[in-house]
Amino acid sequence: MVWPLGRASVALSDDDTEDKLKVELPTAFGGTGPEKSQLRDLNPARAMRGLKPSEAAARVATSIFPILEWLPKYDYKETLKSDLVAGVTVGAMLIPQGMSYALIAGLPPVFG
Repeated sequence: MVWPLGRASVALSDDDTEDKLKVELPTAFGGTGPEKSQLRDLNPARAMRGLKPSEAAARVATSIFPILEWLPKYDYKETLKSDLVAGVTVGAMLIPQGMSYALIAGLPPVFG
């Protein structure tokens, strides 16, 4: 039996060996990672070869500031009101919650 857990996976063997549970972790957690050929494909400098300097600059800017990519496509009429309501609701709930956690930890509420 194998259960995928995000990027990790857990396997349970059916035989009566000592090593019944096997966990495979990604490289960030000490597991085996991708092959070197796969890493070359992730190199951002290689991905920008052959692009005009303005296109390369636009890709770098949108990778650093993702808002530059989605803000021009944002539908203000359709979603701005619901986004504002969601922001106020989250703020109204999380600020008092953070203050109360600070008090539980014995800190002044300003640290919450």
